[in-house]
Amino acid sequence: MVDKTKAENMRKMGMSYKDISIAAGCSESWCKQNLKGIKQEYSMGDEQLKVKNQAIEILEEALAKLRSIG
Repeated sequence: MVDKTKAENMRKMGMSYKDISIAAGCSESWCKQNLKGIKQEYSMGDEQLKVKNQAIEILEEALAKLRSIG
């Protein structure tokens, strides 16, 4: 089950639907349908966005390794 409050907060922080879907474990279409009215209150600078994307890549690689074990 998706924690909609957390997803809404991520959207307010400026995260994309794709990034929210990865972090929340839901589909991108769920995000588009349920978060379409949420306005982004904060925007990330280029450096923050770069760091966030690097962190997501690391987490995705770790998740892929975990999935291959089980």
